[in-house]
Amino acid sequence: VRAPQPAAHRQAGVIRRAQLGFCLLAIAVLLAIKFSLDRVLNLNWDEFHYLSKVHAHLRGELTTVWQTFHVRLFGWLPAVSRTEIDQLLTARKALLGLQVGSCALLYATGRALLGRAAALIAVIYTLSLSYVLRHGETFRFDPLLSFCFLAAAWCLVTRPPGAAAGAVAGVAMAVATLISIKSAIFAPTLAVLLLAAGAPTVRPMLRRLAAFGGGFAAALGLLYSLHARGIRSRIDIADVGGTAEKLFGLAPLFPRKVQLLATLRWDAAFWALCAAGTVLALVELARGRERRRALVILAFVLPLATLPVYRNAFGYFYVALAPAASLAIAAVVAKIESRLAGRPVALLLAVVVVSAAPLVQAARFHRLNSGDGIATQRSVLKTIHQVFPRPVPYIDRCGMVASFPKVGPFMTTFVMADYRRAGRPIFEELLRRQRPAFVLHNTPALALQVRPRRIPGKSYRLLRRDFKILRSHYVRHWGPLWVAGKRFRALGDQPVAFDLLVAGTYTVESKRVVELDGRAIAARGTVDLAQGRHRIRCVNPGDDGKDTVTLRWGDHLRRPKRKPPRARIFDSLTFRGAHEPG
Repeated sequence: VRAPQPAAHRQAGVIRRAQLGFCLLAIAVLLAIKFSLDRVLNLNWDEFHYLSKVHAHLRGELTTVWQTFHVRLFGWLPAVSRTEIDQLLTARKALLGLQVGSCALLYATGRALLGRAAALIAVIYTLSLSYVLRHGETFRFDPLLSFCFLAAAWCLVTRPPGAAAGAVAGVAMAVATLISIKSAIFAPTLAVLLLAAGAPTVRPMLRRLAAFGGGFAAALGLLYSLHARGIRSRIDIADVGGTAEKLFGLAPLFPRKVQLLATLRWDAAFWALCAAGTVLALVELARGRERRRALVILAFVLPLATLPVYRNAFGYFYVALAPAASLAIAAVVAKIESRLAGRPVALLLAVVVVSAAPLVQAARFHRLNSGDGIATQRSVLKTIHQVFPRPVPYIDRCGMVASFPKVGPFMTTFVMADYRRAGRPIFEELLRRQRPAFVLHNTPALALQVRPRRIPGKSYRLLRRDFKILRSHYVRHWGPLWVAGKRFRALGDQPVAFDLLVAGTYTVESKRVVELDGRAIAARGTVDLAQGRHRIRCVNPGDDGKDTVTLRWGDHLRRPKRKPPRARIFDSLTFRGAHEPG
């Protein structure tokens, strides 16, 4: 027969269960908020670009092994729906499941180091960080890298210091390396964990280090060789080195300080507690108390040191940084627990207060950002698929019509800086060779309706020659959709010569008969035109001797009746409430 427990002991048990229940409830609410947001947050250009690589691989058109390993993991996406929007929303659901796995790994690691309550609060603060709410499940590198790193860290921190844990951690980081060069930000943390986390003597430490290196090299070689099958291109070491240099070595200090200031304002509690936890770890290390734990916590904070130098430290970058940094917050909670160990009621109140702050902020984030940010994108893509029932080549920013073959570069500031530095126009040859049927205006660079100097943001502007080529070979069809064609605003009975780069069938839009290369074409008639020089004139122009004539690509291409959306196709990389311009 069990002896009756003292009242104080029973009260402490009830309070611990209440503490656990509140934390689990907070995590459940945060996951529900994330699930709700994932269905409405604007799909970023990177997500479409990421999806376009999957489609390119399935068409046998993928031309690089470099940072495309995700196509092996998500090749099933096109089977779930015919529309790019629904494919990306499905990908977000899959990544939300991965986020739950990342939270479980973070909790297990934090519990081994700092206890259950502290680990749960680390999860709460991670899920509530503004950029994690905005980008935590976006279809890009960062959620995958975060999971791989947390899996490796869990192995090194919580498993016995033998070869098995080291090898598994090595495999996880090999996958991360194939996914993106960005995985390099975790190298210092892994070095500390391998050398300092849990190895009582030199021999097991060396054994685990060797196992990590062996697992990493073997998995990297095997997975790379499997991924490279059927892909014509290979990784160019010079390209890898050049990319790393541009990302980490050429930017001014704090290249994305606007984004940093936005999260410092919005997530002040996260960063204040993170700083406090870092100071506590430094103090413990200096005093020689819990030195291993202090080293591990400091190691998890190390990736934040990339913020002053990493060129692409946009909001999505924090998805990879936040889980590791949140363990410093857990260190603060563990210190509070130790100070209030004999006062369970006060401890419960402290946990509730510390946990409630990010929960309230997450609810505010949801209120400000829960409008439908996908409606415009859905309308644009639906229209394009109606106008072009079968895939055709096209030009845009990012491969937004992922199931169609994209022509031209991925128009990010990073890529466009190299393009302008080279100073070589590229689109005339691309039009001749690949014959893109339309241009989708989803970046300032492709605002063909304005003059080049009036395009906002120098970082997106095309070279003058390229812009002129596009503007003279495409006509507006519907909203942001421009199709291959020529417009003659004052055509008379005298022949006008013009060059055509995009060969194909064209519809002649005119009020009267037009003569093209000596052949009479009735109004609304069609004609097949080859690349090269052509001559056009009106046979019987109007009273003023001038007519407007348009040659539009396609055989009476469908003209949508619905009004084009006014809203921008892509939103900012931050969020409503961040007070970031543009």
